[in-house]
Amino acid sequence: KISAGIIVIPIIALMEAMAIGKYFARVNQYKLDPAQELLSYGIGNLVTSFFQGYAVTGTFSRTAINSQCGVKTPLGNIFTGVIVIISLYFLTPLFYYIPKCALAGVIIAAVLAMVDIQSFKMLYRAN
Repeated sequence: KISAGIIVIPIIALMEAMAIGKYFARVNQYKLDPAQELLSYGIGNLVTSFFQGYAVTGTFSRTAINSQCGVKTPLGNIFTGVIVIISLYFLTPLFYYIPKCALAGVIIAAVLAMVDIQSFKMLYRAN
């Protein structure tokens, strides 16, 4: 049972990362190089394996929030990472009191702008 996950999980993670990358490349009008994306995920996962870390994948929610905030350069991701590390180091005890629905609301608000209402209308009218 475990061996099936060894193959399926990386494939799903890479498909998710490519879907996120393609969407934001289209929205923000830049070119996405799939080979470079896959190479960076491969190197990231290889390095992470030496430190018993989690698998490296693209995160839809953080990418959506960065896009909504107008982040245009990789420096925004570094800044976000530093903020996350500082928050985890100093504010972890306070996270207990934040309701999960509040965190979900932040993600929903960021992703809501990505919903294409016209597509839903077209699908509704289709026979």
